[in-house]
Amino acid sequence: MMHPSETYEFDRLPIIVQFTEPSAMVETYGFVGSQGVTFLEGQLLKPRGVPSRTLYLFMHPASTLQLMPMPAAMAATGCHVLCAGSRYAKNHSALIMEKIAFDMGAYIRHAREVLGYEKVVLIGWSGGGALSLFYQAQAESPTITRTPAGDPYDLTQANLPCDDGLIFIAAHLSRPETLAEWMDPSVIDELLDPVSEAQRTRAARASRPGRGHRRLRGGGGWHQPRARGIAQPETRRVHPLSTGWLYSALPLP
Repeated sequence: MMHPSETYEFDRLPIIVQFTEPSAMVETYGFVGSQGVTFLEGQLLKPRGVPSRTLYLFMHPASTLQLMPMPAAMAATGCHVLCAGSRYAKNHSALIMEKIAFDMGAYIRHAREVLGYEKVVLIGWSGGGALSLFYQAQAESPTITRTPAGDPYDLTQANLPCDDGLIFIAAHLSRPETLAEWMDPSVIDELLDPVSEAQRTRAARASRPGRGHRRLRGGGGWHQPRARGIAQPETRRVHPLSTGWLYSALPLP
């Protein structure tokens, strides 16, 4: 039995999950799954002499977490922790979030059917927070049949197993929202010359020569450039605030 004041030694055990995944979408970048078989690599941090029916699962879209302090600290208190690497570990350039949700489901299924845990609790740390919520939403009520790019990938047929709980640690809002708000709202057509005045609008420009950033404090405040950026056609497909009323309220020039 665990005691809250005790510290336990733990072992780091390699976890390899292998599965075939029929998909109509062909990936251009990366080799994972291109031969019909996908391999996932993770690490189980298992305290010595401390049995548990519950597993705490850390997963990030593209980072590996087994050497980070939080999983090790939890294992030292007697928690069984799985640090799960996606098929895009350390490769953000090829990342497809819908496939990472499939990977997370494969780990949860492996934890129950192979490792023997009864409950799996997701730990959403940093980028893992939005991933965990996205996963559970699709596990409970799957709706996605295509990626934002339009490529076919059907999560409604993936039979994703639900987790038993969610814990968030310094979770950020999501990649779509973060990246969308980094976009320059004054650029209204990314196919035009980026320095061309024809593709910029004074109303959306956050600052102009000689005025610094005072534009943000008047004439509608900071929210107008931000909202106009969210209303861009490319952004509206992925941003959670990209609703019809916002787009109609801020028509692009």
